[in-house]
Amino acid sequence: MVKRVDPARSSNLLPRANRPLWVCADGRIFLETFSPFYKQAYDFLMAIAEPVCRPESMHEYNLTPHSLYAAVSVGLETETIISVLNKLSKTKLPKEIIDFIHASTANYGKVKLVLKKNRYFIESPFPEAST
Repeated sequence: MVKRVDPARSSNLLPRANRPLWVCADGRIFLETFSPFYKQAYDFLMAIAEPVCRPESMHEYNLTPHSLYAAVSVGLETETIISVLNKLSKTKLPKEIIDFIHASTANYGKVKLVLKKNRYFIESPFPEAST
């Protein structure tokens, strides 16, 4: 019996040549549709990135501040996004991408809009968020 491995959940890393993603410093991500890990990578990319082009053998996605903010808003943590991308990427994640992910997700949850007595207020436990 062949055991399927989900590289996103595994603590063991696959050899880089077997991984399905190419992550570029400019935020573009390419997914090999012929990879045995296509489905896991596809599901993850749909949660964190915007699809650009999806021909038969190679899909292109783009990481944007909005796509990353949306990912964090549904419960994905910044470090989880970075860790899973690293586990699925054929190449080492560029520092620019790691910095971009941190910058794009850093402000999530710092302020909230509250309705009190028919008036809206912005509240935050972070003093720097009110400037």
